[in-house]
Amino acid sequence: MLKSFQVAVLRCALAFLLAAILSIPAHSADSSLANLETGLSNLIYGLSQSLVTIESYSHVEMSGVTRSIVSSGIIIDSSGHIIVAAKPILGAEKIFVIYANRRLPAKLIGIDYREMIALLHIKEPVGFPAEFSEFHSCAGQMVVAMGSAYGLRVSPSIGFCAGARDDGCLQFSVPVASGTVGGGVFNLSGQVLGVIVDGIGQFNQVTLAVPAYRIDDAINYLKSSGNRYVGYLGVKTRESLIDPPIRTTIPAIFASAQNNHNDMVSVGLQVTAVFPGSPSMIAGVHPGDIIHAIGNRPLETSTELATLVKQLEPGMTINLEIIRRGHPISLPLVVGKKSIRQMKLGYDGTGSNFHPAKTIDSLASVLQYFREEVIRLERKLQSID
Repeated sequence: MLKSFQVAVLRCALAFLLAAILSIPAHSADSSLANLETGLSNLIYGLSQSLVTIESYSHVEMSGVTRSIVSSGIIIDSSGHIIVAAKPILGAEKIFVIYANRRLPAKLIGIDYREMIALLHIKEPVGFPAEFSEFHSCAGQMVVAMGSAYGLRVSPSIGFCAGARDDGCLQFSVPVASGTVGGGVFNLSGQVLGVIVDGIGQFNQVTLAVPAYRIDDAINYLKSSGNRYVGYLGVKTRESLIDPPIRTTIPAIFASAQNNHNDMVSVGLQVTAVFPGSPSMIAGVHPGDIIHAIGNRPLETSTELATLVKQLEPGMTINLEIIRRGHPISLPLVVGKKSIRQMKLGYDGTGSNFHPAKTIDSLASVLQYFREEVIRLERKLQSID
């Protein structure tokens, strides 16, 4: 499956390159191809100067052994600051930055749990700062993803931007090796489009990245305040239809002027698990409950819940609107704080679920674009003949 996916992406890339080549006179095709190869080589070399390898070491409980994780990082300034993905360094006792055969100890400045990125600092600056794009979208653009993979500090892959997801992350048709996490996805102008934070699909054949335009705000917060925490509920959910719909009453103090105080609810999020000791368990949430709103904010998808929870301040009190055995209930809940332990155990507690259908749809739209380009190229070849 992975091989066929990579072949499809490669064919798309070749179609794109072929379009560029065929748009010029035939007698200069060879020189143009050489120029294109040189241009890509120079681009990748230049980008490599802004990337580092990250080695993090943590003690594994019970086993008594030390575990090491290899990931990537992006140089953001000439003062020794490096942005990385948070997951590979969660709970790390020692972190090292590797660049040009130099292995330097790094200090963790802070973790942004909202974006799931972290800021490191080394005393001896290396490389050159990367340039970050200010664009909010990149759908259809050809991109180069780069990071550490299988023993190489820089391992480039070519793919395409599929666009922004519901949670604000960017999605790219580029496979992700474990060491690539924390690296960057770049446009052909050499600007960072996003910081790689995860891969999705059975073989991580799709890349997820935090958009570049959100990185600056995260860096400024981490430099000035340290960790940026986000809310934590402690539940897992799945989307559910309510048939027949149930009439609910939202208390007036939580309802906005636009809300009808008596609404029929036909969709919600069924609780599939409540984590021990979590804010949801303390509030009295049970598996099987259906969450349909937080305060006056209706919820229909797990992505909406996850996005909203990230915006909640730890310690604040919210009203969780649920349906239990056909009856609406309002439960006061004190929002918790997402911790490293919860992340390491997989207790994300935001209710976020991955939707493969949305991934397939977004990839299909990109592939359709390149099918049309291939048809256009075929017609152009016929006209040349």
